[in-house]
Amino acid sequence: MKEVKVLFDPDDVKRLDCIAKTRGVSRSEYIRDKVLYGTGTKQFSPAKYYELVTECCRRSNMPRTAVEPCVNYVFNALMASPGSAASPD
Repeated sequence: MKEVKVLFDPDDVKRLDCIAKTRGVSRSEYIRDKVLYGTGTKQFSPAKYYELVTECCRRSNMPRTAVEPCVNYVFNALMASPGSAASPD
């Protein structure tokens, strides 16, 4: 990859670090995805979606048949509306 230099204020760097940490990616990966895809996240693979549903089941202690439709709805709603007010960016 080719390196591109970008300058940010220290407060902006802290914010970027916080968002990247929350999403489980590096700061550079978050910035790269934000620039290339506009959403700050790459498209989710079926395996990643499965992991998301599994984690939700574990945290909620609910059966997968109850959790998956809810996760599917929220996932699709968020992916369809970039720049929504609920977004942390």
